[in-house]
Amino acid sequence: MGISAPGALGAKNFFYGNSQVAALMRERNWAETSLGPVDQWPRSLRAALGIILGSGYPMYLAWGSEFIQFYNDAYLPILGNKHPGALGIASPVTFPEIWEFIGPLFRKVIEEAETTTATDQALFLERGGYLEECYFTFSYSPVPDDEAGRTGGVFVTALETTDKVIGERRFRMLGSLATMCSQAKGEDEVFRVACEALASGPGEIPFALLYRLNQARSEATLACRVGIEAGHPAAPESMNGQGAMAWPFLELIEGNEPLVVDDLPIRFHSLPSGTWTV
Repeated sequence: MGISAPGALGAKNFFYGNSQVAALMRERNWAETSLGPVDQWPRSLRAALGIILGSGYPMYLAWGSEFIQFYNDAYLPILGNKHPGALGIASPVTFPEIWEFIGPLFRKVIEEAETTTATDQALFLERGGYLEECYFTFSYSPVPDDEAGRTGGVFVTALETTDKVIGERRFRMLGSLATMCSQAKGEDEVFRVACEALASGPGEIPFALLYRLNQARSEATLACRVGIEAGHPAAPESMNGQGAMAWPFLELIEGNEPLVVDDLPIRFHSLPSGTWTV
């Protein structure tokens, strides 16, 4: 007759599947956590985990007063580099940058057993070494505990809509730019309406500079600027082939191709950040 370690059978039964997260859950010694051995977990918790691990949609569970985290493989892109460290630890530890927003919502679910939903909600996550502008459509729902009348955890279904929200916003700005420029009469008006259109999207275009080339294509004169003050080192009134230049416009003209300038911290001490703090 075989003998299993306490909780081993439970882990095999409830952390089923071939997913990355399921394998990590089976390997974890849960007896050393605040939740204790798996075979002592509430049936409602184990049932919820069965649903999460069996789903192909992003799902997440924050259990108990500490909001201990569980999730499935589909949720990993939302976590980024927070995984695998997030598994089995408290939500506030993993999400300090957004806890001020989601913390009260989690507590409301636990205390009032009310579901909260949001569409295209902005959240600023640090999941890749920097703060990201992210958007989510989500639902926070109560998971009953085994004890009648109590909520044991917060069940989260989430869909990241960042690409959709930002893409639509950029499309609207570019559409406005194309429309306004096509209706402009004369070169001066083209510059003016172009800057108006670019100014409508400080989240996409923190600052913009439009320069007019002389007929010999040897000098660029500032025609208009957006989001950056006059006299800023990055916004010279004119540039020519003599001396150091803020922007490599001669290289651009000679190459006749779009040119990406990626050494901005070296070129300039600071630059406007539009609606952002960095």
